[in-house]
Amino acid sequence: MPTALGVTIVKRMTYRGDTLEEWSNKYWLTGVPPTTPTQWKSLYDALIALEKTLYLGTCSVVRAYGYNDSAPTATAVDSFDYAAAGSTVAGTLTTGTGTYPAGDQAAWIRWKTSRRTSKGKPIYLRKYFHGVPTAESSPTTSDNVGTTWGTAAGTFGTNLRTTGVGGFGTITGRGVTDVILGDAHSSFITTRTLERRGRRP
Repeated sequence: MPTALGVTIVKRMTYRGDTLEEWSNKYWLTGVPPTTPTQWKSLYDALIALEKTLYLGTCSVVRAYGYNDSAPTATAVDSFDYAAAGSTVAGTLTTGTGTYPAGDQAAWIRWKTSRRTSKGKPIYLRKYFHGVPTAESSPTTSDNVGTTWGTAAGTFGTNLRTTGVGGFGTITGRGVTDVILGDAHSSFITTRTLERRGRRP
């Protein structure tokens, strides 16, 4: 069983009339996995405090899961239900001069690792985020992300690459300890189709 530290943060938003639509991001960190529920909660809160700056208040964190094994079949060893505790965490990003996005619209942040594919291409760690304001109010930049998101994404990418998350390490890939060479974020809105997903293990 490969020891590793993984966290999944689950967000909820309204999508096509469904107020319970969920989307999530999973992170692997270089630190040592917590061993108590209190330590796990501290990690969740630290990561959420960083991540909530990336999406509008239309999205809220409802659950978090913790993993201490990087095996593909590994199940969570800890979880916290923010919704059940009445302590959901809403996104804090503002639209600025941008506009509200459609549910399927998203933007990405990626971290370039020192690893390469068998064909010599760089390997990236990439995360997609919904609730990202767009610049649709301008006819010449209708495909762009809002400027507020670009600033927040740059800060988040650098934090996970250099400072890390609450003493639990910096971002890495599943089952490896990556050397992160840099981070970047999308300038344009893309689509990431949402659909109802089953219960997490």
